[in-house]
Amino acid sequence: MNAGRHSRDGRRDGRLDAPDGPTAGGRRLFDIFRGPHFTLSAVGTDTELPASEGNLVRVHRSESYEAYGKGLFLIRPDGCLGWAGEDTSGLAAYLAPLGVTAAARR
Repeated sequence: MNAGRHSRDGRRDGRLDAPDGPTAGGRRLFDIFRGPHFTLSAVGTDTELPASEGNLVRVHRSESYEAYGKGLFLIRPDGCLGWAGEDTSGLAAYLAPLGVTAAARR
């Protein structure tokens, strides 16, 4: 992942851009990430994923992809990585201050 963008004066802002890549359905990851929503990308894992209220968090599952490795990756609406983990521990805590809820599925 890109370790941050550079401002005009050369300083890094510390953001991590989510890499693009192909999907099994022939679309690009950037097309899936695009929109006013977060995307929870489950890469190479069958971890149970939370349900979210409304359409604020969309879920995308894919096979292992070298640019990501394996795990869960929350892509923000601006295309940057917001959160990553091996399971959903910590995801709700990340989303809560943003007014987004995600509840574990039973």
